[in-house]
Order: sequence, then structure tokens, then C-alpha cells
Amino acid sequence: MAPVSVGTATVAPPTGTSTAGSTSCSLLTTGYTVRVGWTASTTARVTGYRVTETVNGSARPVVTVGGTSTSRAATKAVLSTATHSFSVVAVTDYGWLSVPGTVTYTC
Repeated sequence: MAPVSVGTATVAPPTGTSTAGSTSCSLLTTGYTVRVGWTASTTARVTGYRVTETVNGSARPVVTVGGTSTSRAATKAVLSTATHSFSVVAVTDYGWLSVPGTVTYTC
């Protein structure tokens, strides 16, 4: 019997994660929009992305963005200074995940 070689495959992460397109905020406004965008994973069979957000260290529910979408936006009320940290993970149809692309936005 011939030897079998097994390699480790990886899922390419989304790249270029940014908050470009987010609106500026000040306590003089009633709300602002935080937009997180990314460049799609180059791995075949990626079916979507999981976007995780924390605000001032408190986790928010994970949002799944399907298909070829490469952004997520949410409008927030201005209550006080807030730091939004995002991680975006590629998900494949066979259940594998990439390492996250991350970005932070402070309002």
C-alpha cells in the first residue's frame, strides 16, 4: 500500500476589513451609521460571513451575511462615546471557518 499524504487546508480570510462609509458622530446628532466592509475570501465554496460586534467590550448577537455580500451596516443612537470592534469570518458550505478580519470604529 502506498503512503497517503494529508495536508492542512485553510480558508482564506476576508481582507481589507474597514469602516469606510461610516457616518461621523457627535453628541449633537441623534444617530450614526457604522458600516463594516471587506474584500471577499478567495476560497472556493464560501457561502457567507459571520460578523461579530462588540460595543465597549459587550458582545452583540452574531450576524450572518449570506452569499457574496461584503458589507454590513447598522444605525446606532448616540448615547455616549462607543468603541465598536468587528470581526468578520468566512464560512464555507463544508463548515470550515477562516481566521477573522478585524477592525475598530470609535464614535
